[in-house]
Amino acid sequence: MIWQMKPFIIDFIVVLFFLLMIFIGLIKGFAVRLYDFLATILAVIVAYFLSSPLSYIFVIYQSEGLLEFLGEYINRIILFFIIFVISKIVFALLGRIIKPLFKSLLHHFSLTRFADRILGMVLSALEAIVMIYIALTMVVVPFISDGKKMVKNTIIASRAIELVPYYSDMLSDISNDYMQMDAIFKKSSSYDGKDSQTVYMMSQTLQHGYDYHLLTQSQLDEKINDYYLSLDHVTLDQQQYQALIKLLNTGSNQVKKNEILSKIEVGDGHEK
Repeated sequence: MIWQMKPFIIDFIVVLFFLLMIFIGLIKGFAVRLYDFLATILAVIVAYFLSSPLSYIFVIYQSEGLLEFLGEYINRIILFFIIFVISKIVFALLGRIIKPLFKSLLHHFSLTRFADRILGMVLSALEAIVMIYIALTMVVVPFISDGKKMVKNTIIASRAIELVPYYSDMLSDISNDYMQMDAIFKKSSSYDGKDSQTVYMMSQTLQHGYDYHLLTQSQLDEKINDYYLSLDHVTLDQQQYQALIKLLNTGSNQVKKNEILSKIEVGDGHEK
């Protein structure tokens, strides 16, 4: 099972798949691989545009309370992968009809056998990179135990997943937030954790949720008020306090900053 794999095994699978795809490009040639490459890109586009609206209909993964928006994000990732796979299958079936047309059309370009094979290998390599990236994102998401750690400890896979820095950082931060918050709440057997570490993690989680557009301004304001106004009293260290201040400054004037800060002490106990 994937969650039991060692990092070097993940690298081995990535390299093996990449080489296999290049070999297929060498054998099949440019015309066939052009269709397959375009089909993969179209499958990504279809999955991207359908995963968000369908996530409101099909709930495969969810969280409740303060982590609800993280659960919604993870649910979209899962649906993206499912839609991508289904789209690939549909395009593969259509390819039985369309590929011969591609071949006859491209025959007029009179490519040499060498050029045909080289271009086929290039397209296969590009398609392999797209598919490897998508597969690795499914390993990193929180419901696969230690998935992020396994990918981080690899040599090749860890670089492959950094090909799209913004999305990789987003996936990494959200996965971290979810796993750490989930662990904290499981220990307390409640979603009402009020200790300093939970307050700190909540500050980071909500900040990332807003920064990565998982929360609107009004949603952020509501969650800040709901959680922090429910605090009785908590003492934070400087790092925890600065994270809270950053979050409060991100909120709009609807956030009751003074009332929230009246419940906070920093380090030496001087109230802020």
